[in-house]
Amino acid sequence: MLVHGPLSLTLLVTMLREHLKTLEPPERVLSFDYRNLAPLYANEPLKLCGRKVEEGKYELWAETLEGGVAVKGIARTGPSKV
Repeated sequence: MLVHGPLSLTLLVTMLREHLKTLEPPERVLSFDYRNLAPLYANEPLKLCGRKVEEGKYELWAETLEGGVAVKGIARTGPSKV
């Protein structure tokens, strides 16, 4: 059984949103472009990763059990509407 592609997106965006809430001032996700590169299998571990590339831009990816990149994406962020 495979992990549904949009679920991978949801996991990555959720991880980023949790991080953005900790910033002062908090930020929000404005856009996210992603691509599925390899299958992720249900009941196998996966690793969610991310790094800030520049102000307002994050690179995010999901790794397979073997360390290969299964999903990668770029998120744009901005000030949170409070």
